[in-house]
Amino acid sequence: MFHTVMLALALTGLFMAFSAEDLGSAGPVIISLGISVVFFALICEALHGLLFVVKLLSRRYAAPKENKEAE
Repeated sequence: MFHTVMLALALTGLFMAFSAEDLGSAGPVIISLGISVVFFALICEALHGLLFVVKLLSRRYAAPKENKEAE
């Protein structure tokens, strides 16, 4: 669900940025908002991926170690 929402935000931002040329004086504002929305979606995806990697690493290093000397 998260990836779907972020993809929708990125596509909405791109649509805003490319279709705001004909809006006159409000065009630059809409274009900058569209670019900001795209950056927000990309940063959210990057943070989500970083959180996933941190969880994987924490599970790997926090797992109980087998004691081979006891055998």
